Amino acid sequence: MSQKISEKYLLQLIRWFKDHSLSDWYQVLENEKYFANFLDVKTFKFTNSATSALYIIFQFISDLIKKDDLFVIGPAFCHVSWINVCRWRDNSFEFVDVKKSTLSIDPDLLEDKVKRLRPDIVIFVDMAGYCNEDLYRVKEICKQYDCILVEDSANAFGQKWKDYAGTIGDFAIYSFSTPKLLSSGEGGAIVCKQEDYNDAFENLIYQGGWYKTKRQKFLDKGLNFSMNAWITQLLRYELEDIRNLYKQRYDNYQKYLSKGFDIIHFDSSLEYYSPSFFSTHVNDEKKIDIMKRIPTFEYKLYRNMAKFFTTEEFPRSQDLEDHLVYLPVF
Repeated sequence: MSQKISEKYLLQLIRWFKDHSLSDWYQVLENEKYFANFLDVKTFKFTNSATSALYIIFQFISDLIKKDDLFVIGPAFCHVSWINVCRWRDNSFEFVDVKKSTLSIDPDLLEDKVKRLRPDIVIFVDMAGYCNEDLYRVKEICKQYDCILVEDSANAFGQKWKDYAGTIGDFAIYSFSTPKLLSSGEGGAIVCKQEDYNDAFENLIYQGGWYKTKRQKFLDKGLNFSMNAWITQLLRYELEDIRNLYKQRYDNYQKYLSKGFDIIHFDSSLEYYSPSFFSTHVNDEKKIDIMKRIPTFEYKLYRNMAKFFTTEEFPRSQDLEDHLVYLPVF
């Protein structure tokens, strides 16, 4: 899945480079404000990846509630990111099966598990751009049982149903890797709609940094999760052009429909449907036929992750792993 910067954005970047340095921190802040205004959120911070963004959010929550051993519940069918973050931090976690119609957590199954286990965090993954009623119901469950909802909107930037995906949870992350609607090859972001935590997240993103402290000497060890200035500028150019990107993605979706694909589609308040990938349920024979025609996109990023960590059965997640095909969006 190769990717190139389009000539349109490349020319804009060439002009930008004439007036800015590679590490223009103030430009990063301006671009973060631009994204925050677009989404109508109080916190927006760029990171070097979406997984880093999740790690930083978990660390922030741990500091916020003064608890190191967080307990997290998330979907069985998913990308491995949230599970890896839990393992890195030695946090315990449990799975919930998903709905085949949404590819995301089943609220009925979630409520039963949250009521019994009382997690600190619930992870809701907006799979294939999902942003709809179930997400709002999960939000109410989290509110009722006093747990924090973290929305993994890696695949859903720009998707909207009442609100933009990523602005519904208490915290959220975005991904800007291939093949996202806005893409810089790699990159991510942290979002919080209701509270301004920009300074706190800034300190966690650039730990032990000197640029705001006149080269003050730091004795603590730290990691750098920041995004380069010119990459944030590329993403801003794409955001300024988002209606054209919506339209391009929607046209791609229509091409699949014209070829008879039964694509899983979620209602949206947007004019155009524009997730990071399109999905279709297929039987094995048809799947082989599809893979002959589209040989590059049957990858195992999304799997029944529960089977690697527990003996419990999650039949819907396993069925999705066996019979879901991801269709390219570009």
